[in-house]
Amino acid sequence: MESGNKLRESSRKKIEELLIEGNHKRSDRSQSRSRNNSSKTNINTSETINDEVNVLQTKRWLPANSKIEDRLTKIENKIDTLSKEIQEFKSELKTLLSDKINLSLSVKESFIADVVKNVSKLLIKVSIYPTKDECCGAVEGYLLLNHASFFSNFTEDDWISFYNENIHKQLTKQVRSVRGTLSSKSREAIFSIFESHLPPINTNAGLSEVAKWKRNLRLKVVMKACLRR
Repeated sequence: MESGNKLRESSRKKIEELLIEGNHKRSDRSQSRSRNNSSKTNINTSETINDEVNVLQTKRWLPANSKIEDRLTKIENKIDTLSKEIQEFKSELKTLLSDKINLSLSVKESFIADVVKNVSKLLIKVSIYPTKDECCGAVEGYLLLNHASFFSNFTEDDWISFYNENIHKQLTKQVRSVRGTLSSKSREAIFSIFESHLPPINTNAGLSEVAKWKRNLRLKVVMKACLRR
């Protein structure tokens, strides 16, 4: 009997131990499931919150993006307008500069023509056949007295270059013209006074005939008489 009680007690303890161990395991599994469920719930909740945040951010960004796009469009339109205005301004400026250049050239040409005209009239009184140096000196003298501020802007080298490029050719041409006019008037005066004393010559005579006429003794006598007077 006593042996039976021991076995029963031993068996009971073992069962109790097994049951306790089983309860612990179930409790652990239950807790594990609870933790897993809680984790899943937390994950789902977090995802839901993130989705809601994204939706809210999207809702907030949509009108902001629309405003930004509107501003960008306005800026682009202003840039296009400014670009067109700049192109128009460049075109107008180019026209103005072209007009100014043309005006400057016109003023320059008019100024040089006036200088050449006045200097040639003075120079013929100094020399009938002036050299290049005489021509240049005559222009310098005229400018110093009449356009000193203009002449003072040149260095020596710059002035010589300007004179050679812009004045000398026109001046020599004008001097020849003045000399031709003077010679014509001189011939008219001589013929009107000494016509009866001069050998006859055709006004359309060639160079050889004119040369022969100049060697005529009667002409030499008359010219000497003119010089003495």
